[in-house]
Amino acid sequence: MDNFRERLGLIVFIISIAILAILGIAVIWVDGKEAPEVFSSILPMVGTWVGVVLAFYFGKENYEAASKRYEHLIDRLTPDVLDNVAVNQIMIAKKTMVLKTWKEVKDQTVKDVITFLLQVNKSRLPILGEDGRVKYMIHESLLSKPKMDQENQMQLLDPSTKMSAFVADPKYKSIVEQVIWVNETEILENVRRKMNDNPDCKDVFIENTNNELVGWLTDTLILRYINSKKM
Repeated sequence: MDNFRERLGLIVFIISIAILAILGIAVIWVDGKEAPEVFSSILPMVGTWVGVVLAFYFGKENYEAASKRYEHLIDRLTPDVLDNVAVNQIMIAKKTMVLKTWKEVKDQTVKDVITFLLQVNKSRLPILGEDGRVKYMIHESLLSKPKMDQENQMQLLDPSTKMSAFVADPKYKSIVEQVIWVNETEILENVRRKMNDNPDCKDVFIENTNNELVGWLTDTLILRYINSKKM
């Protein structure tokens, strides 16, 4: 496959040069003064064609490389990296978390929440209950991506749906409530194990000895930490 890509790249390059050469000779033969204008028009077209062909054939290779890199990082979630690190060393502290209270959002629409996430450039929104603890964990993808209905048809969530109705929907209720709580002295290796036991869980919230929220840890944050230590 690699040899095929190398040959393809060479063939595309040769054909491109040949086209430009033939057109150049033809233009000069007819009227040399028009050559610069003709080349200015043709070069973008040829460049676009070359780019499309190469992107089509090399795109899959790049995707596969990215997938392998992600799997490689996942494989690195091992005790020798995580067992000496407490969650409070890498967590997002509560004072820097972007969050809302349930009272603030329960009467807002799905569109309102998506708009807010876009404004703050975030994809996740912890929602606190009256007790100050996380009541729901909203991922932007839950609100904006199509879902399969009972008839196996793709459907988008109505943006005018109120959040109170959204979290009560059986299709989403278990997902938006799927979080893990750990003490601030917990080690990352134990968190990794708990997340592995809960595949739908992507967020871990940190509490102190008084059961008060002090921080937040995401699956991507753990990957970023592994990457910084191992790469």
